[in-house]
Amino acid sequence: MKKIICLLTVFSFFSLLSFLAAEPVLSAVNPSAVSEAEIIAPQPTDMIHFTMNVQWGNVQGEVENKAETNFNGSISASSAAKVSLIRTLLFEAHNATADLVTSNMNPVSWNSLIYGHWDGVRVMVSAPAGESITVLTAQGSVTKTAKEFYEAKTPIVQDVGNGKEIIIKTYPTRRHAFVMKLIWGKTDRADYSETIECATATDANALSAAAKTRCLKFPKENFSGSLTLSGEAKMKLVRALRFEGDDSIISQGDGQISWDSTIWGGVDGVLVKFVLDKAVSNSASVTLSFPEQKYSKSISLTDLYHKRIIKDEIKSGYGVYASVWSFPNRTLIKAKNNDRVFMLEDGLKRHIPNPRVFEDQGLKWGDIEEVEPDEIDVLPEADPLSYSEGTLIKGDGNDVYAISNNEKRKITSIEAFEKLKYNWKNIIKVDNAELALYTNGELIGSGSDFPDSTLLKVVGSDAVYIKEGDKLRPITSPEAFESNNLRWDRIKTISAGDKNKYIVGNVLGLGDGVSVKEPSGNVYQIDQGKKRLIRSAADFEKAGLDWKKVVSVTTAEANNFTSGEDIVSDDLR
Repeated sequence: MKKIICLLTVFSFFSLLSFLAAEPVLSAVNPSAVSEAEIIAPQPTDMIHFTMNVQWGNVQGEVENKAETNFNGSISASSAAKVSLIRTLLFEAHNATADLVTSNMNPVSWNSLIYGHWDGVRVMVSAPAGESITVLTAQGSVTKTAKEFYEAKTPIVQDVGNGKEIIIKTYPTRRHAFVMKLIWGKTDRADYSETIECATATDANALSAAAKTRCLKFPKENFSGSLTLSGEAKMKLVRALRFEGDDSIISQGDGQISWDSTIWGGVDGVLVKFVLDKAVSNSASVTLSFPEQKYSKSISLTDLYHKRIIKDEIKSGYGVYASVWSFPNRTLIKAKNNDRVFMLEDGLKRHIPNPRVFEDQGLKWGDIEEVEPDEIDVLPEADPLSYSEGTLIKGDGNDVYAISNNEKRKITSIEAFEKLKYNWKNIIKVDNAELALYTNGELIGSGSDFPDSTLLKVVGSDAVYIKEGDKLRPITSPEAFESNNLRWDRIKTISAGDKNKYIVGNVLGLGDGVSVKEPSGNVYQIDQGKKRLIRSAADFEKAGLDWKKVVSVTTAEANNFTSGEDIVSDDLR
Protein backbone atom coordinates (compact mmCIF):
# COMPACT_ATOMS: atom_id res chain seq x y z
CA MET A 1 0.00 0.00 0.00
CA LYS A 2 1.15 3.58 -0.33
CA LYS A 3 0.53 6.82 1.46
CA ILE A 4 -1.12 9.58 -0.54
CA ILE A 5 -0.04 13.19 -0.31
CA CYS A 6 -3.02 15.39 -1.16
CA LEU A 7 -2.53 18.97 -2.30
CA LEU A 8 -5.16 21.10 -0.63
CA THR A 9 -6.85 23.42 -3.09
CA VAL A 10 -10.35 24.62 -3.92
CA PHE A 11 -11.64 21.54 -5.69
CA SER A 12 -14.21 18.88 -4.89
CA PHE A 13 -13.37 16.08 -2.44
CA PHE A 14 -12.92 13.62 -5.26
CA SER A 15 -10.83 15.83 -7.52
CA LEU A 16 -8.45 16.33 -4.61
CA LEU A 17 -7.59 12.67 -4.84
CA SER A 18 -6.21 13.05 -8.35
CA PHE A 19 -3.21 14.94 -6.99
CA LEU A 20 -1.21 12.00 -5.76
CA ALA A 21 2.47 11.27 -5.31
CA ALA A 22 3.74 8.03 -3.86
CA GLU A 23 5.97 4.97 -4.14
CA PRO A 24 4.84 2.03 -6.30
CA VAL A 25 2.78 -0.68 -4.64
CA LEU A 26 4.18 -4.20 -4.29
CA SER A 27 1.61 -6.45 -5.91
CA ALA A 28 1.32 -10.11 -6.76
CA VAL A 29 2.92 -11.43 -9.92
CA ASN A 30 0.31 -12.56 -12.48
CA PRO A 31 -2.57 -12.55 -9.95
CA SER A 32 -5.28 -15.16 -10.36
CA ALA A 33 -8.65 -13.96 -11.56
CA VAL A 34 -10.52 -14.66 -8.34
CA SER A 35 -13.63 -12.56 -7.77
CA GLU A 36 -16.78 -12.82 -5.72
CA ALA A 37 -20.40 -11.95 -6.36
CA GLU A 38 -22.60 -10.01 -3.96
CA ILE A 39 -25.05 -12.16 -2.01
CA ILE A 40 -28.35 -10.28 -2.30
CA ALA A 41 -31.11 -12.86 -1.68
CA PRO A 42 -29.59 -15.79 0.24
CA GLN A 43 -31.27 -19.19 0.18
CA PRO A 44 -31.81 -21.07 3.49
CA THR A 45 -28.67 -23.21 3.11
CA ASP A 46 -26.40 -20.39 1.90
CA MET A 47 -23.68 -19.45 4.40
CA ILE A 48 -23.89 -15.73 5.14
CA HIS A 49 -21.74 -13.45 7.28
CA PHE A 50 -22.52 -10.19 9.06
CA THR A 51 -21.40 -7.92 11.86
CA MET A 52 -24.02 -7.20 14.53
CA ASN A 53 -24.18 -4.44 17.14
CA VAL A 54 -26.38 -5.30 20.12
CA GLN A 55 -27.22 -2.66 22.76
CA TRP A 56 -29.42 -3.09 25.81
CA GLY A 57 -30.68 -0.88 28.64
CA ASN A 58 -31.52 2.83 28.41
CA VAL A 59 -30.55 3.08 24.74
CA GLN A 60 -33.18 5.50 23.40
CA GLY A 61 -34.72 8.63 24.79
CA GLU A 62 -34.57 9.94 28.35
CA VAL A 63 -33.80 7.73 31.37
CA GLU A 64 -37.08 6.81 33.05
CA ASN A 65 -35.86 4.41 35.71
CA LYS A 66 -32.37 4.18 37.23
CA ALA A 67 -33.11 1.11 39.35
CA GLU A 68 -30.53 -1.67 39.00
CA THR A 69 -31.58 -4.02 36.21
CA ASN A 70 -30.01 -7.37 35.34
CA PHE A 71 -29.25 -7.69 31.63
CA ASN A 72 -27.08 -10.82 31.77
CA GLY A 73 -27.36 -12.50 28.41
CA SER A 74 -25.92 -14.17 25.34
CA ILE A 75 -25.98 -14.41 21.55
CA SER A 76 -26.22 -18.00 20.40
CA ALA A 77 -26.85 -20.17 17.36
CA SER A 78 -26.73 -23.82 16.32
CA SER A 79 -23.51 -25.80 15.78
CA ALA A 80 -23.76 -25.03 12.04
CA ALA A 81 -23.12 -21.35 12.82
CA LYS A 82 -20.38 -19.35 14.52
CA VAL A 83 -20.77 -16.22 16.68
CA SER A 84 -17.66 -14.44 17.97
CA LEU A 85 -16.99 -11.25 19.93
CA ILE A 86 -15.33 -8.31 18.19
CA ARG A 87 -15.49 -5.89 21.13
CA THR A 88 -17.63 -4.66 24.00
CA LEU A 89 -19.51 -1.36 23.77
CA LEU A 90 -19.55 0.93 26.83
CA PHE A 91 -19.01 -1.90 29.36
CA GLU A 92 -17.93 -0.36 32.67
CA ALA A 93 -17.50 -2.64 35.66
CA HIS A 94 -19.61 -1.89 38.73
CA ASN A 95 -18.13 -4.73 40.78
CA ALA A 96 -16.02 -7.87 40.34
CA THR A 97 -18.72 -9.82 38.49
CA ALA A 98 -20.86 -7.19 36.73
CA ASP A 99 -20.24 -5.86 33.23
CA LEU A 100 -17.90 -8.49 31.88
CA VAL A 101 -17.87 -10.94 29.00
CA THR A 102 -18.00 -14.55 30.15
CA SER A 103 -17.61 -16.24 26.74
CA ASN A 104 -16.10 -14.87 23.51
CA MET A 105 -17.45 -17.44 21.05
CA ASN A 106 -20.33 -19.89 20.52
CA PRO A 107 -22.06 -18.39 22.44
CA VAL A 108 -20.97 -14.83 23.18
CA SER A 109 -22.24 -14.26 26.73
CA TRP A 110 -21.97 -11.55 29.38
CA ASN A 111 -22.90 -10.24 32.81
CA SER A 112 -24.36 -6.71 32.71
CA LEU A 113 -26.01 -4.50 35.33
CA ILE A 114 -27.84 -1.43 34.02
CA TYR A 115 -28.56 1.61 36.21
CA GLY A 116 -29.36 4.45 33.83
CA HIS A 117 -27.18 3.71 30.83
CA TRP A 118 -26.68 0.98 28.25
CA ASP A 119 -24.12 -1.71 27.50
CA GLY A 120 -23.50 -3.60 24.28
CA VAL A 121 -21.36 -5.88 22.16
CA ARG A 122 -20.23 -6.02 18.55
CA VAL A 123 -20.09 -9.58 17.21
CA MET A 124 -19.39 -11.42 13.97
CA VAL A 125 -21.89 -14.03 12.78
CA SER A 126 -21.48 -16.76 10.13
CA ALA A 127 -24.52 -18.99 9.66
CA PRO A 128 -26.70 -20.73 7.08
CA ALA A 129 -29.37 -18.20 6.14
CA GLY A 130 -32.19 -20.35 7.54
CA GLU A 131 -30.58 -20.90 10.96
CA SER A 132 -31.98 -19.08 14.01
CA ILE A 133 -29.88 -16.57 15.94
CA THR A 134 -31.03 -15.65 19.45
CA VAL A 135 -30.15 -12.54 21.42
CA LEU A 136 -31.15 -13.39 24.98
CA THR A 137 -31.12 -11.15 28.08
CA ALA A 138 -32.68 -11.45 31.51
CA GLN A 139 -35.20 -8.78 30.45
CA GLY A 140 -36.20 -10.10 27.04
CA SER A 141 -34.99 -11.71 23.85
CA VAL A 142 -34.98 -11.46 20.06
CA THR A 143 -34.88 -14.52 17.80
CA LYS A 144 -34.71 -14.27 14.01
CA THR A 145 -33.20 -16.23 11.19
CA ALA A 146 -29.73 -15.26 10.04
CA LYS A 147 -31.32 -14.09 6.78
CA GLU A 148 -33.70 -11.74 8.63
CA PHE A 149 -30.79 -10.18 10.50
CA TYR A 150 -28.68 -10.06 7.33
CA GLU A 151 -31.39 -8.25 5.36
CA ALA A 152 -32.51 -5.83 8.10
CA LYS A 153 -32.37 -2.30 6.68
CA THR A 154 -33.19 -0.50 9.93
CA PRO A 155 -32.37 -1.22 13.59
CA ILE A 156 -34.40 -3.98 15.25
CA VAL A 157 -35.91 -2.58 18.47
CA GLN A 158 -37.35 -4.74 21.25
CA ASP A 159 -39.05 -2.77 24.05
CA VAL A 160 -38.51 -4.59 27.36
CA GLY A 161 -40.37 -2.06 29.55
CA ASN A 162 -39.39 0.64 32.06
CA GLY A 163 -37.89 2.74 29.29
CA LYS A 164 -35.36 0.07 28.33
CA GLU A 165 -34.76 -1.65 25.00
CA ILE A 166 -32.71 -4.19 23.13
CA ILE A 167 -31.54 -2.63 19.86
CA ILE A 168 -29.81 -4.63 17.13
CA LYS A 169 -28.14 -3.24 14.03
CA THR A 170 -26.50 -5.43 11.40
CA TYR A 171 -23.88 -4.85 8.70
CA PRO A 172 -23.94 -7.62 6.08
CA THR A 173 -20.78 -8.87 4.43
CA ARG A 174 -22.08 -8.87 0.86
CA ARG A 175 -18.88 -10.30 -0.58
CA HIS A 176 -17.84 -13.47 1.20
CA ALA A 177 -14.10 -13.03 1.28
CA PHE A 178 -11.27 -12.15 3.63
CA VAL A 179 -7.51 -11.70 3.50
CA MET A 180 -5.19 -13.89 5.55
CA LYS A 181 -1.83 -12.63 6.71
CA LEU A 182 0.55 -15.59 7.05
CA ILE A 183 4.02 -15.07 8.57
CA TRP A 184 6.64 -17.67 9.45
CA GLY A 185 10.11 -17.68 10.97
CA LYS A 186 11.31 -16.07 14.21
CA THR A 187 7.81 -15.20 15.40
CA ASP A 188 8.66 -15.25 19.12
CA ARG A 189 9.07 -11.72 20.52
CA ALA A 190 12.59 -12.20 21.89
CA ASP A 191 13.88 -14.11 18.84
CA TYR A 192 12.30 -11.59 16.48
CA SER A 193 13.94 -8.59 18.18
CA GLU A 194 17.33 -10.32 18.31
CA THR A 195 17.30 -11.39 14.66
CA ILE A 196 15.45 -8.65 12.76
CA GLU A 197 18.78 -7.08 11.74
CA CYS A 198 19.91 -10.42 10.32
CA ALA A 199 16.78 -10.74 8.20
CA THR A 200 17.36 -7.46 6.37
CA ALA A 201 21.08 -8.03 5.72
CA THR A 202 21.95 -9.14 2.18
CA ASP A 203 25.53 -9.95 3.16
CA ALA A 204 26.86 -10.95 6.57
CA ASN A 205 29.99 -8.88 5.91
CA ALA A 206 27.83 -5.75 5.77
CA LEU A 207 26.86 -6.19 9.43
CA SER A 208 28.68 -4.64 12.35
CA ALA A 209 31.03 -6.97 14.20
CA ALA A 210 28.59 -7.33 17.11
CA ALA A 211 25.63 -7.94 14.81
CA LYS A 212 27.60 -10.39 12.69
CA THR A 213 28.55 -12.40 15.78
CA ARG A 214 24.93 -12.41 16.92
CA CYS A 215 23.49 -13.31 13.53
CA LEU A 216 25.94 -16.09 12.81
CA LYS A 217 24.51 -17.95 15.81
CA PHE A 218 21.40 -18.49 13.73
CA PRO A 219 21.60 -20.85 10.76
CA LYS A 220 19.83 -20.00 7.52
CA GLU A 221 16.70 -22.14 7.36
CA ASN A 222 14.79 -23.29 4.28
CA PHE A 223 11.13 -22.31 4.66
CA SER A 224 10.09 -22.90 1.07
CA GLY A 225 6.51 -24.05 1.21
CA SER A 226 2.98 -23.93 -0.09
CA LEU A 227 -0.70 -23.35 0.65
CA THR A 228 -3.16 -25.89 -0.77
CA LEU A 229 -6.89 -25.19 -0.62
CA SER A 230 -9.70 -27.70 -0.17
CA GLY A 231 -13.43 -27.12 0.13
CA GLU A 232 -15.84 -24.52 -1.16
CA ALA A 233 -13.46 -21.58 -1.68
CA LYS A 234 -10.83 -20.07 -3.95
CA MET A 235 -7.71 -18.10 -3.15
CA LYS A 236 -5.48 -15.45 -4.66
CA LEU A 237 -2.08 -14.08 -3.72
CA VAL A 238 -2.34 -10.39 -2.84
CA ARG A 239 1.36 -9.77 -2.17
CA ALA A 240 4.47 -11.15 -0.52
CA LEU A 241 5.64 -9.82 2.87
CA ARG A 242 9.25 -9.31 3.87
CA PHE A 243 10.67 -11.31 0.95
CA GLU A 244 14.39 -10.49 0.51
CA GLY A 245 17.23 -11.79 -1.62
CA ASP A 246 16.31 -15.01 -3.40
CA ASP A 247 12.87 -15.24 -1.73
CA SER A 248 10.20 -15.47 -4.42
CA ILE A 249 6.73 -16.67 -5.36
CA ILE A 250 7.21 -19.65 -7.68
CA SER A 251 3.58 -20.49 -8.52
CA GLN A 252 0.06 -19.36 -7.77
CA GLY A 253 -3.44 -20.41 -8.68
CA ASP A 254 -6.99 -20.68 -7.34
CA GLY A 255 -6.09 -23.78 -5.34
CA GLN A 256 -2.36 -23.55 -4.58
CA ILE A 257 0.37 -20.97 -3.91
CA SER A 258 4.04 -21.91 -3.44
CA TRP A 259 7.22 -20.00 -2.65
CA ASP A 260 10.94 -20.11 -1.99
CA SER A 261 11.87 -18.62 1.39
CA THR A 262 15.08 -18.56 3.40
CA ILE A 263 14.89 -17.40 7.01
CA TRP A 264 18.00 -15.91 8.64
CA GLY A 265 16.22 -14.17 11.49
CA GLY A 266 12.99 -12.17 11.32
CA VAL A 267 10.00 -13.40 9.35
CA ASP A 268 8.70 -13.84 5.81
CA GLY A 269 5.06 -14.04 4.80
CA VAL A 270 2.25 -13.63 2.31
CA LEU A 271 -1.13 -11.93 2.11
CA VAL A 272 -3.72 -14.26 0.59
CA LYS A 273 -7.31 -13.50 -0.30
CA PHE A 274 -9.90 -16.25 0.23
CA VAL A 275 -13.23 -16.12 -1.58
CA LEU A 276 -15.82 -18.32 0.13
CA ASP A 277 -18.54 -20.05 -1.85
CA LYS A 278 -22.08 -19.49 -0.58
CA ALA A 279 -22.18 -23.21 0.21
CA VAL A 280 -18.96 -23.08 2.25
CA SER A 281 -18.91 -25.47 5.20
CA ASN A 282 -16.87 -25.66 8.38
CA SER A 283 -14.68 -28.28 6.66
CA ALA A 284 -13.26 -25.84 4.10
CA SER A 285 -9.56 -25.46 4.87
CA VAL A 286 -6.13 -24.54 3.61
CA THR A 287 -3.08 -26.74 4.26
CA LEU A 288 0.24 -25.04 5.01
CA SER A 289 3.35 -27.11 4.27
CA PHE A 290 7.08 -26.54 4.79
CA PRO A 291 8.59 -29.78 3.41
CA GLU A 292 12.18 -29.07 4.52
CA GLN A 293 10.90 -28.44 8.04
CA LYS A 294 8.71 -31.58 7.95
CA TYR A 295 5.74 -29.42 8.89
CA SER A 296 2.14 -29.50 7.67
CA LYS A 297 -0.99 -28.00 9.22
CA SER A 298 -4.62 -27.73 8.06
CA ILE A 299 -6.30 -24.42 8.93
CA SER A 300 -10.12 -24.21 8.95
CA LEU A 301 -11.20 -21.08 7.06
CA THR A 302 -14.25 -20.46 9.24
CA ASP A 303 -12.21 -20.99 12.42
CA LEU A 304 -9.63 -18.49 11.23
CA TYR A 305 -12.32 -16.01 10.18
CA HIS A 306 -13.70 -15.97 13.72
CA LYS A 307 -10.65 -16.63 15.90
CA ARG A 308 -8.82 -13.90 13.92
CA ILE A 309 -5.40 -15.45 14.66
CA ILE A 310 -4.02 -18.99 14.87
CA LYS A 311 -0.47 -19.58 16.17
CA ASP A 312 1.65 -22.72 15.97
CA GLU A 313 5.23 -23.80 16.65
CA ILE A 314 7.07 -25.27 13.66
CA LYS A 315 10.09 -26.26 15.70
CA SER A 316 12.09 -24.80 18.57
CA GLY A 317 12.66 -21.11 17.89
CA TYR A 318 10.43 -20.96 14.80
CA GLY A 319 6.70 -20.48 14.46
CA VAL A 320 3.86 -19.51 12.18
CA TYR A 321 1.02 -17.00 12.63
CA ALA A 322 -2.10 -17.04 10.47
CA SER A 323 -4.35 -14.05 11.06
CA VAL A 324 -7.17 -12.15 9.41
CA TRP A 325 -5.68 -9.05 7.83
CA SER A 326 -7.13 -5.83 9.16
CA PHE A 327 -6.20 -2.19 9.41
CA PRO A 328 -6.03 -0.28 12.72
CA ASN A 329 -9.08 1.78 13.63
CA ARG A 330 -9.32 5.25 12.06
CA THR A 331 -7.03 4.23 9.19
CA LEU A 332 -7.96 6.12 6.01
CA ILE A 333 -7.90 4.04 2.84
CA LYS A 334 -8.87 4.14 -0.82
CA ALA A 335 -8.50 1.48 -3.49
CA LYS A 336 -6.23 2.04 -6.46
CA ASN A 337 -8.11 3.71 -9.35
CA ASN A 338 -11.11 4.48 -7.12
CA ASP A 339 -11.82 7.85 -5.49
CA ARG A 340 -13.99 6.62 -2.61
CA VAL A 341 -12.28 7.19 0.75
CA PHE A 342 -13.13 5.13 3.83
CA MET A 343 -12.30 5.21 7.53
CA LEU A 344 -11.82 1.84 9.23
CA GLU A 345 -13.62 0.92 12.44
CA ASP A 346 -13.42 -2.59 13.95
CA GLY A 347 -12.91 -4.17 10.54
CA LEU A 348 -15.79 -2.21 8.98
CA LYS A 349 -15.25 0.42 6.30
CA ARG A 350 -17.18 3.68 6.59
CA HIS A 351 -17.44 5.85 3.49
CA ILE A 352 -16.60 9.52 4.02
CA PRO A 353 -19.30 11.37 2.04
CA ASN A 354 -17.71 14.82 1.73
CA PRO A 355 -14.84 17.09 2.85
CA ARG A 356 -16.90 18.71 5.63
CA VAL A 357 -17.31 15.38 7.44
CA PHE A 358 -13.66 14.52 6.79
CA GLU A 359 -12.43 17.73 8.41
CA ASP A 360 -15.06 17.78 11.18
CA GLN A 361 -13.76 14.37 12.28
CA GLY A 362 -10.24 15.78 12.61
CA LEU A 363 -8.86 13.59 9.81
CA LYS A 364 -5.78 14.53 7.80
CA TRP A 365 -5.58 14.44 4.00
CA GLY A 366 -1.99 13.25 4.05
CA ASP A 367 -2.96 10.14 6.05
CA ILE A 368 -5.00 8.56 3.23
CA GLU A 369 -3.43 5.23 2.24
CA GLU A 370 -3.85 3.67 -1.19
CA VAL A 371 -4.34 -0.11 -1.07
CA GLU A 372 -4.87 -3.00 -3.42
CA PRO A 373 -8.58 -3.36 -4.37
CA ASP A 374 -8.60 -6.87 -2.85
CA GLU A 375 -7.66 -5.43 0.54
CA ILE A 376 -10.66 -3.12 0.62
CA ASP A 377 -13.27 -5.21 -1.23
CA VAL A 378 -13.29 -7.85 1.52
CA LEU A 379 -14.32 -5.35 4.23
CA PRO A 380 -18.02 -5.08 5.19
CA GLU A 381 -19.39 -1.57 4.73
CA ALA A 382 -21.06 0.12 7.70
CA ASP A 383 -22.99 3.40 7.83
CA PRO A 384 -21.27 6.37 6.16
CA LEU A 385 -19.05 8.32 8.53
CA SER A 386 -21.13 11.01 10.20
CA TYR A 387 -20.28 14.39 11.63
CA SER A 388 -18.77 14.17 15.10
CA GLU A 389 -21.01 13.91 18.13
CA GLY A 390 -22.89 17.13 18.92
CA THR A 391 -22.52 18.71 15.48
CA LEU A 392 -25.50 20.90 14.58
CA ILE A 393 -26.88 20.61 11.04
CA LYS A 394 -29.87 21.92 9.09
CA GLY A 395 -31.19 21.44 5.55
CA ASP A 396 -33.26 23.83 3.44
CA GLY A 397 -35.97 24.04 6.11
CA ASN A 398 -35.88 25.64 9.55
CA ASP A 399 -35.39 22.45 11.56
CA VAL A 400 -32.07 22.11 13.39
CA TYR A 401 -30.65 18.72 14.34
CA ALA A 402 -27.89 17.51 16.66
CA ILE A 403 -25.83 14.51 15.54
CA SER A 404 -25.85 11.80 18.20
CA ASN A 405 -24.76 8.17 17.75
CA ASN A 406 -24.86 8.54 13.93
CA GLU A 407 -28.48 9.78 14.06
CA LYS A 408 -29.96 13.25 13.67
CA ARG A 409 -32.03 14.39 16.66
CA LYS A 410 -34.37 17.28 15.97
CA ILE A 411 -34.21 20.14 18.49
CA THR A 412 -37.87 21.01 18.96
CA SER A 413 -37.69 24.54 20.36
CA ILE A 414 -35.50 27.56 21.03
CA GLU A 415 -35.96 26.83 24.73
CA ALA A 416 -34.47 23.34 24.31
CA PHE A 417 -31.64 24.73 22.14
CA GLU A 418 -30.63 27.28 24.74
CA LYS A 419 -31.16 25.04 27.76
CA LEU A 420 -28.68 22.53 26.34
CA LYS A 421 -26.25 25.37 25.63
CA TYR A 422 -25.98 24.97 21.87
CA ASN A 423 -24.42 27.79 19.86
CA TRP A 424 -26.30 29.24 16.87
CA LYS A 425 -22.98 30.01 15.16
CA ASN A 426 -22.10 26.30 15.07
CA ILE A 427 -24.98 25.23 12.80
CA ILE A 428 -23.74 23.68 9.53
CA LYS A 429 -25.94 24.07 6.44
CA VAL A 430 -26.16 20.84 4.42
CA ASP A 431 -28.20 19.92 1.36
CA ASN A 432 -31.35 17.86 1.83
CA ALA A 433 -29.77 14.76 0.25
CA GLU A 434 -27.03 14.75 2.89
CA LEU A 435 -29.57 15.38 5.65
CA ALA A 436 -31.51 12.32 4.47
CA LEU A 437 -28.45 10.09 5.04
CA TYR A 438 -29.13 10.25 8.78
CA THR A 439 -31.95 8.31 10.41
CA ASN A 440 -34.17 10.22 12.82
CA GLY A 441 -33.36 9.78 16.48
CA GLU A 442 -35.31 10.79 19.57
CA LEU A 443 -36.51 14.41 19.65
CA ILE A 444 -34.59 16.84 21.85
CA GLY A 445 -37.10 18.88 23.84
CA SER A 446 -37.04 21.26 26.76
CA GLY A 447 -37.10 18.32 29.17
CA SER A 448 -34.26 16.44 27.48
CA ASP A 449 -30.92 15.70 29.08
CA PHE A 450 -27.63 16.37 27.33
CA PRO A 451 -27.09 13.72 24.62
CA ASP A 452 -24.35 11.15 25.11
CA SER A 453 -20.82 12.36 24.26
CA THR A 454 -21.63 15.93 25.35
CA LEU A 455 -18.54 17.61 26.85
CA LEU A 456 -19.20 19.34 30.19
CA LYS A 457 -17.28 21.34 32.78
CA VAL A 458 -18.37 22.94 36.03
CA VAL A 459 -18.30 26.73 36.33
CA GLY A 460 -15.07 27.78 38.02
CA SER A 461 -13.31 24.47 37.34
CA ASP A 462 -11.01 23.31 34.55
CA ALA A 463 -12.01 19.64 34.86
CA VAL A 464 -13.72 18.35 31.70
CA TYR A 465 -16.06 15.35 31.47
CA ILE A 466 -17.76 13.41 28.69
CA LYS A 467 -21.33 12.25 29.29
CA GLU A 468 -22.14 8.56 28.79
CA GLY A 469 -25.61 7.55 29.95
CA ASP A 470 -25.98 8.62 33.56
CA LYS A 471 -22.22 8.98 34.02
CA LEU A 472 -19.63 11.71 33.55
CA ARG A 473 -16.22 10.32 32.61
CA PRO A 474 -13.27 12.58 33.54
CA ILE A 475 -10.89 13.55 30.72
CA THR A 476 -7.54 14.00 32.45
CA SER A 477 -5.16 14.97 29.63
CA PRO A 478 -5.11 16.85 26.31
CA GLU A 479 -3.85 13.65 24.65
CA ALA A 480 -6.92 11.70 25.79
CA PHE A 481 -9.17 14.57 24.67
CA GLU A 482 -7.69 14.94 21.20
CA SER A 483 -7.08 11.23 20.49
CA ASN A 484 -10.81 10.63 21.01
CA ASN A 485 -11.52 13.28 18.36
CA LEU A 486 -13.18 15.68 20.78
CA ARG A 487 -13.63 19.39 20.10
CA TRP A 488 -12.45 22.07 22.52
CA ASP A 489 -15.03 24.50 21.16
CA ARG A 490 -17.89 22.21 22.20
CA ILE A 491 -17.27 22.13 25.96
CA LYS A 492 -20.38 23.34 27.81
CA THR A 493 -20.36 24.86 31.30
CA ILE A 494 -22.86 23.67 33.91
CA SER A 495 -23.46 24.33 37.60
CA ALA A 496 -22.11 22.13 40.39
CA GLY A 497 -25.71 21.19 41.17
CA ASP A 498 -26.27 19.96 37.63
CA LYS A 499 -23.02 17.94 37.76
CA ASN A 500 -24.17 16.23 40.95
CA LYS A 501 -27.10 14.69 39.07
CA TYR A 502 -24.62 12.35 37.41
CA ILE A 503 -22.36 9.56 38.63
CA VAL A 504 -18.64 10.09 38.02
CA GLY A 505 -17.41 7.13 35.95
CA ASN A 506 -14.02 5.82 34.90
CA VAL A 507 -11.43 8.11 33.36
CA LEU A 508 -11.62 8.31 29.55
CA GLY A 509 -8.59 6.57 28.10
CA LEU A 510 -6.54 7.36 25.02
CA GLY A 511 -8.31 6.80 21.72
CA ASP A 512 -7.46 4.48 18.88
CA GLY A 513 -4.50 5.37 16.69
CA VAL A 514 -2.26 6.81 19.43
CA SER A 515 1.32 5.59 19.89
CA VAL A 516 2.30 5.38 23.57
CA LYS A 517 5.54 4.68 25.42
CA GLU A 518 5.71 3.29 28.94
CA PRO A 519 8.66 3.72 31.37
CA SER A 520 10.10 0.32 30.39
CA GLY A 521 10.69 1.69 26.90
CA ASN A 522 8.02 -0.45 25.23
CA VAL A 523 6.07 1.38 22.53
CA TYR A 524 2.48 0.43 21.70
CA GLN A 525 -0.21 1.43 19.23
CA ILE A 526 -3.71 1.76 20.70
CA ASP A 527 -6.17 -0.10 18.45
CA GLN A 528 -9.73 -1.26 19.18
CA GLY A 529 -9.17 -0.26 22.81
CA LYS A 530 -6.12 -2.55 23.16
CA LYS A 531 -2.39 -1.86 23.27
CA ARG A 532 -0.41 -3.57 20.51
CA LEU A 533 3.34 -3.82 21.07
CA ILE A 534 5.48 -2.46 18.22
CA ARG A 535 8.34 -4.92 18.23
CA SER A 536 11.23 -2.76 17.04
CA ALA A 537 12.24 0.75 16.04
CA ALA A 538 12.53 -0.50 12.46
CA ASP A 539 8.92 -1.71 12.54
CA PHE A 540 7.80 1.63 13.95
CA GLU A 541 9.50 3.59 11.19
CA LYS A 542 8.54 1.25 8.35
CA ALA A 543 4.94 1.55 9.51
CA GLY A 544 5.08 5.28 8.83
CA LEU A 545 4.59 6.27 12.47
CA ASP A 546 6.00 9.50 13.91
CA TRP A 547 8.29 9.47 16.95
CA LYS A 548 7.28 13.08 17.68
CA LYS A 549 3.69 11.95 18.25
CA VAL A 550 4.48 9.24 20.81
CA VAL A 551 2.72 9.93 24.12
CA SER A 552 4.53 8.97 27.34
CA VAL A 553 2.29 7.17 29.84
CA THR A 554 2.79 5.67 33.27
CA THR A 555 2.92 1.93 33.79
CA ALA A 556 -0.48 2.14 35.49
CA GLU A 557 -1.97 3.96 32.48
CA ALA A 558 -0.52 1.38 30.09
CA ASN A 559 -1.94 -1.41 32.26
CA ASN A 560 -5.44 0.00 31.80
CA PHE A 561 -5.35 -1.46 28.29
CA THR A 562 -5.50 -5.16 27.61
CA SER A 563 -2.85 -6.47 25.23
CA GLY A 564 -3.62 -7.07 21.56
CA GLU A 565 -1.52 -8.76 18.92
CA ASP A 566 2.00 -7.43 18.32
CA ILE A 567 2.58 -5.12 15.37
CA VAL A 568 5.23 -5.61 12.73
CA SER A 569 5.39 -3.00 9.99
CA ASP A 570 3.30 -5.01 7.55
CA ASP A 571 0.33 -4.64 9.89
CA LEU A 572 0.13 -0.96 9.04
CA ARG A 573 1.55 -0.47 5.54
